[in-house]
Amino acid sequence: MTLVEAVISVVLVAAVLVGALSVMGSVARARQVQGAQCRRIALAQDLMAEVFQAHYADLDVDDNFGTEFGEWGDGTRSEFDDVDDYAGWSASPPQAKDGTDLTGYTGWSRQVAVHYVRPAPPDVTVGSDLGLKRITVTVTDDLGKKTQLVSLRSANGAFELVPEASTTVVTWVGVELQIGDDDATRIGSASVRLNYPTDGSGP
Repeated sequence: MTLVEAVISVVLVAAVLVGALSVMGSVARARQVQGAQCRRIALAQDLMAEVFQAHYADLDVDDNFGTEFGEWGDGTRSEFDDVDDYAGWSASPPQAKDGTDLTGYTGWSRQVAVHYVRPAPPDVTVGSDLGLKRITVTVTDDLGKKTQLVSLRSANGAFELVPEASTTVVTWVGVELQIGDDDATRIGSASVRLNYPTDGSGP
């Protein structure tokens, strides 16, 4: 009887252990998937905030879509000054604006698509400028999972306002966080600030 009880106990413990390990494996996979999703979203937000720092259209060149002469000379985004300069841009691994590869993102990629769209509905692409552009940032991780962030930019929107006072203002705020020395735990994000100054007569 003692031997039979021992065998039954071993079988029960083994069954419980297999179930527990299966649950732990599922939790670990879920955390990995969630972490990758958060990193994809952060990378997309970071690049979209950078795009929104630029003007709707180039102030020096009329009726031109894409980069102008000299803006792509060093192979980086440092000279991009209007949103359609980013049209068709991509990099793998993702890069900072100065062309530096972001560490911890081997096998990842980021790309930008910019299109003229109709004001209503804005999901219809057109071939000429009607005063509205659709910007799509796509981030793909090393497993092929994609995250897309879509924004609209108007020629008459708040970002095109000319400051009423000649001064320096903050238009972009970014943050980068990392836990320990592991580059895989690094994550960054950014936001565009609409803090144009007034002449003092308004709020």
